Amino acid sequence: KRRTWLEAGVEFWTANILTNPTTHAVNMVSGLALDAWHIGVVKPLAGAIGSTRGLADMGAAERITLSEAAASISAGTRAIADGMRGMFDVLMTNQSQFDKVGRGDAKTETMGAVGAKLGETSGRTGEGAAEVLTPAFRLLRAEDELFKTIAFRSEIAGLATRSGIMAGLEGDALKAHADAFLKNPPEEAYKAALQKADELTLQDTQMGGGIIGVVGMEARKLTSRFPALKFIMPFITTPVNAVATGIESSMFAALSPKLWKDIRSGGAASDMAIAKIVSGTALTGFAYLLYQQGMLTGAGPENPEQKKMLMASGWRPNSIRIGDTYTDINRMDPFGAALASAAGAMDRATFERREIDMAREMAGAVGAFAERMLDLPFLQGVKDLMDSFEYGLSS
Repeated sequence: KRRTWLEAGVEFWTANILTNPTTHAVNMVSGLALDAWHIGVVKPLAGAIGSTRGLADMGAAERITLSEAAASISAGTRAIADGMRGMFDVLMTNQSQFDKVGRGDAKTETMGAVGAKLGETSGRTGEGAAEVLTPAFRLLRAEDELFKTIAFRSEIAGLATRSGIMAGLEGDALKAHADAFLKNPPEEAYKAALQKADELTLQDTQMGGGIIGVVGMEARKLTSRFPALKFIMPFITTPVNAVATGIESSMFAALSPKLWKDIRSGGAASDMAIAKIVSGTALTGFAYLLYQQGMLTGAGPENPEQKKMLMASGWRPNSIRIGDTYTDINRMDPFGAALASAAGAMDRATFERREIDMAREMAGAVGAFAERMLDLPFLQGVKDLMDSFEYGLSS
């Protein structure tokens, strides 16, 4: 089937977003942060919860242990070198060791649609366009290859250790079991590790499941039915996954029906869900502490003049301040949303000079979270559309 000019235009628009250095900066920082957060914080916390449950003899259900967490950390660390090699291979050949085609909604399997379209009528001109567009997609795939390798190796090693522990093995017997498991992993474990790798690189096609996943899937169907909408929503999978991950990494995790469903199901899923709620709440609490110490800033006052005066004094919005240096939290997605929601809630009380009202501050936190999500490069079209509506209503 020959691509239409509309499809070509959509891909050109997509490539334009992906060639933005901001997109790659956010992707690299968020990929590193997600792997580090899951492997170094959430998994050990889940291991502590599961190990405590085991000591308390709360059933023989499958659980995460501290030994599993340690195995995941060790494997994830060792996988960095392999991930770098995989990243280089993708840059050179555009072939992933995971045999995945594309990143989310981006077509990366051959060449850019504009190049393909031009190539049908313009020969070398089309080939030249393809050469220009393809690197934008390939670079993003290469970045994901690094973080996916780390996540996959970490998860499969953890599952190998969990399998041995659930079989009652210890010491050398456990190590031998894990080695044999990794040499020929069961299909179920292999798929679970791939799923985790997709989740941590924001490529989960189920988009986190739950209500957010349903909305994402419906949006994907809508853009497939009406391709012109892709100029507004060129990406679906990545931003929806970013929202779902942002929620699970903040105080809003406690409101997630999906996590509560996992808790009720018991086993390892319950350990992980509890760990996400605890760690997300702790991260938000830490953000409030940073704000009170003057080390975290929100969007600032709504009054333009008041904000201008603050900016003139050296103050910067949505940043972490260390001494006189401000670091933009917009590069820390999806955790930037947790920080921004806390700072946004406190901003309202601080600049309006009123007593803290928990209901109003919670509403402010939700608003700040949503605003932060719309600042993601992948949601640029949606934000531009909303800004246009806002401008039209105010003029």
